[in-house]
Amino acid sequence: MISEFETEYDLKMGKKGEVKIAGLSFPVEKAVLCGQVFPNGFNWSLKISTVERELLEEMVGPFVYAECIKALRNRKISRWTDIIGQKVSWEQCYDEETGDRQAGICLWTHEDINEATLEFFRNGEGLFVKWDGLAELDLDELCEEGGAPLSIETPVEFKGFVVHRIPEDQALEELRKWVTGEIFKEPVKLEDNSLLFEVADR
Repeated sequence: MISEFETEYDLKMGKKGEVKIAGLSFPVEKAVLCGQVFPNGFNWSLKISTVERELLEEMVGPFVYAECIKALRNRKISRWTDIIGQKVSWEQCYDEETGDRQAGICLWTHEDINEATLEFFRNGEGLFVKWDGLAELDLDELCEEGGAPLSIETPVEFKGFVVHRIPEDQALEELRKWVTGEIFKEPVKLEDNSLLFEVADR
């Protein structure tokens, strides 16, 4: 039986994940990492969903994401495990070159995460992420003006590489421009017509 503060994700990944906002703890429901290939380049996508709890008399479950991290953009890799050991930081959420939001949090609306440090590391056999930052949330009753302290530590499930807006017959070729050493399974078409390439066991 799963306890009140334990999720199926905890049981699968072997350790509880946690998102803290202004000192309030939210159990991680799911944390997923994918590589993403677009016609204009490559980046990583990290998405973290949480279990709802009461906050300011409402039931909420924050969703945290990082999809356009400047320091990781257009870096060629051999295998997906090259992400392990990477540690990146940013002061301002928006990439000045592209205008993209590097990371965000959705509690009631989508807001920025500034002054952040994000680290991928191995803990035992699994991939973990540690993420600290300042979320632009209006929680004046819980923290000082200027943002809410955000702290995340959780196991992460790697799903594969998603190729967007590239013809199917060119997708694998484009993927191999960025990921040179992996063996892939047959791609799976997703609802948005992108293609998911899972990594084959060696």
